[in-house]
Amino acid sequence: MPVKTTGSKYGFETTTGLTTQQGLFEALDDPKHSIGTRMQLADGRVFYYAKAGAVALSKGYLNMMALAIAGHELCDVAVAVDAFDAQITLTPATAPVTVNQYAEGYVSTRSVSAMGQMRKIRSHPAAAIAANVEVTTYDPFTEAITTGGFADLVKNPYDEVIESATEENLAVGVPLVDVAADYYFWNQTYGPANILSDDVINPGATVIPGTVAGSVAENAAALVTVSAVGIGMLLSVDATHAPVFLMLAP
Repeated sequence: MPVKTTGSKYGFETTTGLTTQQGLFEALDDPKHSIGTRMQLADGRVFYYAKAGAVALSKGYLNMMALAIAGHELCDVAVAVDAFDAQITLTPATAPVTVNQYAEGYVSTRSVSAMGQMRKIRSHPAAAIAANVEVTTYDPFTEAITTGGFADLVKNPYDEVIESATEENLAVGVPLVDVAADYYFWNQTYGPANILSDDVINPGATVIPGTVAGSVAENAAALVTVSAVGIGMLLSVDATHAPVFLMLAP
């Protein structure tokens, strides 16, 4: 059964048992949930709790995962990790790391001895370029990891999201409200949504990120290098907002 949220300020129902502390049409500078918290409404729409990046977001504009930092990929494993340890020490080669920059994100191993392990990050300190950073994870690694291997630092996809005109980036959601820089909000990922259109969109057409930051467009050229955002619901024209059935994260 749906659970009605408390207080007329919020006034919507969820099917995930979540007692919401922030309304759908609120953007706040103080987080009320963990980034990435999932909420599903009684009508089937799905939202994930997100944080805007350093630039404000507009309602009805598609946002994308923060750009990866090359210096935080293929970090050297500086200290061997025993099986069932929940810490890994890495050396970012060409870019510094700020405190908890990757908290609620992930560390993904590429060590030959223990490939394929991904763990959610609880916390980590700051580190200068080429200095070690000890990353603490929520869950332990189940296989030992030797030095000489590599690991990637991966942002939580809903942390510091941006509007981008680079269609190949990972699309993650659409806000229902204008969001100031560094503010927290519910990011819609599934179900009917109203999104800025960059071109004609026909009903039933696959929709992808457009060439205008924050927009979507019909995948008329059948591009395979761009991820699908959803399906067009009505005939829409350029530079208006289009009803789209979002299919990013159910």
